[in-house]
Amino acid sequence: MPKFPVGKGPEIFRGKAIHSMEYAAMDDDKAEAFVKGKKVVVVGFGKTGLDIARECAPINGWFLVT
Repeated sequence: MPKFPVGKGPEIFRGKAIHSMEYAAMDDDKAEAFVKGKKVVVVGFGKTGLDIARECAPINGWFLVT
């Protein structure tokens, strides 16, 4: 996880925050179970961020338009 100013990082978020490397280490079934039924926010617009957004969107019935 990147560095954040005190009081402005993942500690104020009530959900689960993970790095893209953690997501990439999951197999397809585990990744689907991890995001199923949840609102997912992908921070970042690099190749990895776009790949993760593209994979997560259809799991909950959303579609990514680029």
